Amino acid sequence: HGWGGSHESCGSRCDEAADHGIITVSLSGYGPSGWQSWNHGGSSSSPGPEGATCTAEATSYCDEYSDSGCDCSAADNCWWTTCRDSVEQTLAVLDEVEQDLCVDLDQIWAVGCSNGGMSTFELAVDERSASRLAGIVPIVGLPHYGYLRGPAVEGIRMMGMWGETDTIVPPKSNTDNPDKTLDTSSPGWFYTSSDKVMSDWISGNSCSGNGQEPLSSSDEEQ
Repeated sequence: HGWGGSHESCGSRCDEAADHGIITVSLSGYGPSGWQSWNHGGSSSSPGPEGATCTAEATSYCDEYSDSGCDCSAADNCWWTTCRDSVEQTLAVLDEVEQDLCVDLDQIWAVGCSNGGMSTFELAVDERSASRLAGIVPIVGLPHYGYLRGPAVEGIRMMGMWGETDTIVPPKSNTDNPDKTLDTSSPGWFYTSSDKVMSDWISGNSCSGNGQEPLSSSDEEQ
């Protein structure tokens, strides 16, 4: 789910998945009611390898998470999520699912929207979780600038969905750096451009192309 959402954000989509033989498990991130979130690279650890993950004008939300693992005395104004371990949380639930249900262990995917989409990248690069994933589907979610890493395990697939006119998590560069985008709606957090994400992901999986080839008619029929 997105920032401030909950497991209920999945809505009827999760129910409909069962009709196609897909088991879905929807989680709520850590944080007080209305502020549930997912901790991922740079969301509660700015400044990072490339400096602060936001502009000086961005609003700090760390105080909202003072009871969710955050030591705000160490924070800059860019901290905006829980500081608890969201990878550990996800794996604990996955362990229960694998224990209680009959699932194909070769077809476990992480799907998330916005803040949840950003966290799927974290699952793909964390050595605790990467080997258990077939792939990730980040929807309007990108890594903070400076925190992009390719998959920790070669072969993890990724299908990203981003909006060209999205001003909160812009997929295309709107800065003087082609790899860097700026949230102009809030303002202003820095993210990694979708082109850079695809380039690094392709390289990390030893693939060719740019990862943005159009679907063929046979693909659409499938």
